[in-house]
Amino acid sequence: MKKSILAVLLSFLAVQFGYVGIKLVTKYKTPSQEPDIWWRLHNYWWPPIAVTRSSTEIRTQNIPPAWLDGLASSELWAQIEGKAKYRKGPIIKSKSAFIYDVDQHQVLWSYNADARRPVASTTKLMGALALSRLDPNLDSVVCLNGEEKPDLTGASSKFKSGNCATGWDLLGAALLSSDNGAAMAFPALVRMTHDPFVVAMNQVAEDIGMTMSSFVDPAGLSDDNLSTARDMTRAILASSLVPAVSHAASAKSWWLQYDISKKQNKINSTNRLRDRDGINILAVKTGYTHTARHCLTMVYETQKGRTIAFTQLGAFWNSSRWKDAVAIMNWVDGLPD
Repeated sequence: MKKSILAVLLSFLAVQFGYVGIKLVTKYKTPSQEPDIWWRLHNYWWPPIAVTRSSTEIRTQNIPPAWLDGLASSELWAQIEGKAKYRKGPIIKSKSAFIYDVDQHQVLWSYNADARRPVASTTKLMGALALSRLDPNLDSVVCLNGEEKPDLTGASSKFKSGNCATGWDLLGAALLSSDNGAAMAFPALVRMTHDPFVVAMNQVAEDIGMTMSSFVDPAGLSDDNLSTARDMTRAILASSLVPAVSHAASAKSWWLQYDISKKQNKINSTNRLRDRDGINILAVKTGYTHTARHCLTMVYETQKGRTIAFTQLGAFWNSSRWKDAVAIMNWVDGLPD
């Protein structure tokens, strides 16, 4: 009996030391590499812990930025920091979640809502918001020179070096089909290089009170694009209020040209709930990397006309992401008016 217990303890310690050793060597994996099994085990055994923010940080988030003046009330923005109305929420498998009643300015339910996690391609919302703040001419044509295309294997893009496309084509491709090359070309639309554009993204995050977030590229390729379920709900709300961004982020499909000399192509949104009966989607974005796993953030109107914003991060399987989203919607529908 004692030998069995000792063997179990030694096996457990071997796994722990093996985990630490490999993490020191590999750190985070990128989308171009194989899934990091050690990071998966880390998230399973030690899920991210919510970080407590100071009252000073929270107070700075109570006022919407000037560029949302007339589109977002102070109460709408301030109450995102409020306590959840319900302790018991939907049964989901995502690592963190946040549900907000936009009409009543009420947090309905939250789970690990302030735990920082990689947020994958939901980062493209921040790129789109930064782009809109820089007053681009979306009818203008940008010719890609290869620098905009991601150089990571597996980070897909249908825009090739030498292609010339309009800003609308790039915005639609980035937000609907999550094309990485399109998002990486956002800086070129406003005659900026990558690094200053990333600074603009982080300024937008600061403007809308995303104090737990930081971003390093417009496409969400790096797992150093970090945010929380609460902060990403701020991002999707802002996206739903900015006309150019919401136009693309709410579309079911989009006609575009990968090059102005070629025929138009129809792309569909990565949102599997785009044809769900009884809802009107105002903005949505999906995301995935091996580390972030499957993410989703959305603003929608229920059949009863109630406007809900929610974010879910870290669902291990793609199927779990959509089951979680349906569970959230069904839970909201079951709430009293």
